[in-house]
Amino acid sequence: GGCGYLAAFLAPLAVLTVMLAPGLQTSSVIPPAMDVVATASMAARQAAPVGAQAEKRLPAGPDQDVLKRFEERLDQKLDAIGVRLEEKLNAGIEATGLDKKLKEKLDAALAATLEDQLEVQLAKKIGGLASSIDESVGSTIEAKISKQVDAKLDRKVDFRVHKLVSLGTFKNIPTALDADGKRRVQLPPFNFVPFKTSNCSVVGLSTVPRDWCGLNETLTRMSCFDRWERTYMEENAGALAKGLRAIRAPGCFPHGVSVATMGYFRTGSTLLYNTARVWGALGGTGSTTGTGFTGGWSCKDPRLTGIGVPGNQQESCSSVCKDHLWTTGVAENIPVLLMSRRDPFYSVCSRKLMDMWCNPPPIKGRQYTSEEVLDYKAKCKVDAVLERNESINQCHMLMAMQADIYWERQAYGKTIAHDVLMESYKADPHAEVKAVGKAMGICDEAVNDEALVEFNVRMGKELHTKPGEDMGITQMHDVHTPEQRSKKCAKLENFMRSDAACREWMDNRAAPTANAVLRRYQAE
Repeated sequence: GGCGYLAAFLAPLAVLTVMLAPGLQTSSVIPPAMDVVATASMAARQAAPVGAQAEKRLPAGPDQDVLKRFEERLDQKLDAIGVRLEEKLNAGIEATGLDKKLKEKLDAALAATLEDQLEVQLAKKIGGLASSIDESVGSTIEAKISKQVDAKLDRKVDFRVHKLVSLGTFKNIPTALDADGKRRVQLPPFNFVPFKTSNCSVVGLSTVPRDWCGLNETLTRMSCFDRWERTYMEENAGALAKGLRAIRAPGCFPHGVSVATMGYFRTGSTLLYNTARVWGALGGTGSTTGTGFTGGWSCKDPRLTGIGVPGNQQESCSSVCKDHLWTTGVAENIPVLLMSRRDPFYSVCSRKLMDMWCNPPPIKGRQYTSEEVLDYKAKCKVDAVLERNESINQCHMLMAMQADIYWERQAYGKTIAHDVLMESYKADPHAEVKAVGKAMGICDEAVNDEALVEFNVRMGKELHTKPGEDMGITQMHDVHTPEQRSKKCAKLENFMRSDAACREWMDNRAAPTANAVLRRYQAE
């Protein structure tokens, strides 16, 4: 069932996000998820006044190409607000007590005239957004931000409704409708059973993001191995031969598996993704070309990709994806979830070094100019009180990210196959590489092969040394040095430890059992 019709009390969160748009910064792209509720929202939005939604059309004449280029650039910039938008939504949900209000108001809302209420509230929200943005590009920005706000809010609410319904709290929720008014077809449940062998080719596969590795006909993209990895395999073919025979023997690699690698920001989740990618590319192929394996950014519901789903052409293909946030259908259907965590100090410090830091606090009815954002950042970085608060807020935001992933996975009765602590990887990378392979379901003979494990460990070292190589395959980003941390983050640890919840989390090396936000979710 959908919950877009709760826009009456969710609308302030969306307006809040848009008013803060000039200050949003991120280095990641979080594609919007469109689920049952988002479909209902789109249906109602189509019924809203045309003038409230329509984007400005490009005028005819010599300036048309310039405006087209502007819109393309604008699209890129707006995509980049995804992660920051998620942070603001989480903060807004926390501040407004969304979960509590949902429990209190959902039953009453269901008795209302749902579609009429939805149409009215969406029209109001769209009008409010348009009036808060500069008129020169207002309609374009409004339409794109509105889509992200709707998708993320709808998904968060829809999951909570789903959980309450599954517990028997609410009944008789109307079935969501598609845009044409027909009942939405529900996908069947998915229970993964691995295939012993694979005859799959992912070349040309259209059900996964088109920038995933393995989809194109060129050698550099077909194999899902980067250039260093391909060279290493060629130069060490003799040493790798025994392990490759083992991992490619029938029944050793769980063909058809989809693996999600996740973690809160700056935990080593990219290293985890690449460790799993190398295991997947080694075993999920059946050859050195890698035609049966794909992977990349943004995890998808296996029921939509068809990977591992009997009867689909790609049933015996395999994949590894990286993400920081759940998208629809993944938490309950991804066969294997691998997590990463790290001493929270290093994660918070990394965000400061990336300048994901000191954005002005949200104030209802206030829209900051770019100059005000820069002024606040400058003041925050030298004001001990402001920076202490920022350090604690960042810590709690990361706790909430970990809690969201753990809680939603566990709420569906699923498990986390392995949670890699970055400090443990540094201390014994060979042990963690083996643990990741075993958690993916690979047989012991391959997981314990010294040459395969050493190859994977060497890959991690190369990734750290040359993070900018083949980023389209590795998804890697810059790494930070002890000197940078010493210069910019000297006071952060004491600031963070002044908060009891952060201190407990830090003392327990970011263990989910020490996450106060997760404990609150479980208690509620």
